[in-house]
Amino acid sequence: GLRAFLGARIESGFDAVASVNRLHERLAAADFVVSGEGSFDAQSTQGKTTGRVRELAVRDGKPCIIFAGRTDSASPDVRTLAELEPDPALAMRNAAELLTELARRWASEFARSP
Repeated sequence: GLRAFLGARIESGFDAVASVNRLHERLAAADFVVSGEGSFDAQSTQGKTTGRVRELAVRDGKPCIIFAGRTDSASPDVRTLAELEPDPALAMRNAAELLTELARRWASEFARSP
């Protein structure tokens, strides 16, 4: 209705929030990008925030790591709690500790990479 009667335009929510938060400037200044979501899957790469952030990071040549509860991706830039705890109920219950450990392991690998 707003579009038809008041001349509003349809705009991507991600693009609007990225603009307000100056995401492009922040990416330019970053050494690497960290993002995440509960389940990183095919939908994540079709416009969801994590997929869009990853897309921009790759475009800008920035390393990007995604932390997720689980994934159907075999990409090395996606790390999951399921790697440390295959039981979803336990992974959810211990998410903070598992995420801390996952991030620690990734940071150690990242620091050793050329």
